[in-house]
Amino acid sequence: MKKIVYLPMDERPCNAGFPVKLFSDAMTICSPSALGNKKTPASWDNVRDFLLQETLDADGLILSMDLLLYGGLIPSRLHHLSREAVRERLETIRTLKKNHPTLLIYAYQCIMRCPNYSSSDEEPDYYADYGKEIFSLGEAQHRYRLGLCQRDEMEELYSRIPEEVLKDYLGRREFNLGFNMEILDLVADGTIDFLVFPQDDCARYGFTALDQEKIRDRI
Repeated sequence: MKKIVYLPMDERPCNAGFPVKLFSDAMTICSPSALGNKKTPASWDNVRDFLLQETLDADGLILSMDLLLYGGLIPSRLHHLSREAVRERLETIRTLKKNHPTLLIYAYQCIMRCPNYSSSDEEPDYYADYGKEIFSLGEAQHRYRLGLCQRDEMEELYSRIPEEVLKDYLGRREFNLGFNMEILDLVADGTIDFLVFPQDDCARYGFTALDQEKIRDRI
């Protein structure tokens, strides 16, 4: 029976529980026993040790990059990690492949979403006050670039969001997009065998749609 190591994007049953139950008759699926809890990220030490140990005799690895790099999907929008720390986590994949060159690695990573409502339930605290405005600004920026809205509409939205809030939000987007790009390098050199960018935000215009365009261009 084949052994598949599985690192889900977070602890929710749809991600951590159901796949194991669905496919356990066909293969042995190993998943970490300890994951994060909503906004609390999974322990990096536990994740690293689990992967290094369990992949040595595995046939394949299904890998959530959001959990590997940031401790989970929601923590990927909230973290204060340095680029050096995240890059070190990313290099773990090369170590796994070096330790087991025939290991198949299938990975997936979300492009950071931008909800069109104000709530901090799964976003930074300031999203409770400015979430709708941030979404609308991204939509206006995108439409302005395409000649579909006026500059004053975009500037009016800028005036409604505190400078420090916008700086933090856009900085987070730039940070995560940078690692979306770096992960593609691991596909190009054969370290990752197949990579998926699932769509977590299907708005036609906005910050997420702009990031999707940049990633498509890079691909």
